[in-house]
Amino acid sequence: MDSVELFTGCGGLALGLSRAGFRSLRMSEWDKHSVTNIEHNRSKGLSPVTGWPIHKEDVQGVDWSKFEGIDVVAGGPPCQPFSIGGRHRGHSDSRDMWPEAVRAVREAQPRAFLFENVREGLRFQYETNYAEIHGKPDLVFPRHKKAIFVHGCFWHQHSRSSCWRSRIPKTRREFWIPKLEKNAVRDKRQIASLRKSGWSVLVVWECETTATRLFALGKRIERFLKK
Repeated sequence: MDSVELFTGCGGLALGLSRAGFRSLRMSEWDKHSVTNIEHNRSKGLSPVTGWPIHKEDVQGVDWSKFEGIDVVAGGPPCQPFSIGGRHRGHSDSRDMWPEAVRAVREAQPRAFLFENVREGLRFQYETNYAEIHGKPDLVFPRHKKAIFVHGCFWHQHSRSSCWRSRIPKTRREFWIPKLEKNAVRDKRQIASLRKSGWSVLVVWECETTATRLFALGKRIERFLKK
């Protein structure tokens, strides 16, 4: 069985394909250090690297139609646009090479394709403190019309009875009660306005961000985003 590979890197995915019985007809990598690493291992006669046809090149200039009908197109597109670190620019990042991976599949028309990326590769792009919609949510996912408010339990009056952070002070209650009630009314009005406009809204409370509850919070946010 034959394969071609984009974004080969130092050859981790290629090693797995070789051990699975695939013969690579072309391997493309832009980074000179990765290519040098493969060439060094190839010069040492290390198996299966000795037979790897590595090319230092920009995949944007490769004509994949020459490999039409090949068994597998594989590769690991750059993770920076989608990884948990960095600027999270996703498809707006010039380093986003997923369109090239798609082009390779379209041109080569393989029997199968295999691409790997960071776990966050399919995650949502978001904006912080988004001022373009009512209430200025803390996290906004514009393309999916989803908004998340992160509320302090005291200032926004978390109604959960077990939340001690929301307790109103015993002193100056004539000041605190109307002030906090006003905040709570404003919050409800903002959320209602967003939902009326077609937005999905999630409120994350301060008490949910403690170490013991963080895992459960992550799952709740995940369900909200995938819903």
